[in-house]
Amino acid sequence: MGKIKPALTPLRVWSEDSIYGAIILGFIAQLFISLMRYEFEELKHVSTKFIKKSLKKLTLTIKFKINGVNKYIFANFERTNSLIVANLYEII
Repeated sequence: MGKIKPALTPLRVWSEDSIYGAIILGFIAQLFISLMRYEFEELKHVSTKFIKKSLKKLTLTIKFKINGVNKYIFANFERTNSLIVANLYEII
């Protein structure tokens, strides 16, 4: 049987502010994933683990131009990433 990973893994932070910051970032990440599930019907029954794996693989490269339009290059698409990026310009 596979090894079960804990929900919160040990962090290398020592100050009290760093601990609070790490916990807040964790809650914000979970909120972001929950909001994506709410927004996208296709993600309602996808586990947090798979959404997180998919988002980790997404790569965005921005080529800046001095007097022109920036060029956005997306790579490593998966189904979850495609849903999010397809609606990206509606959000912005």
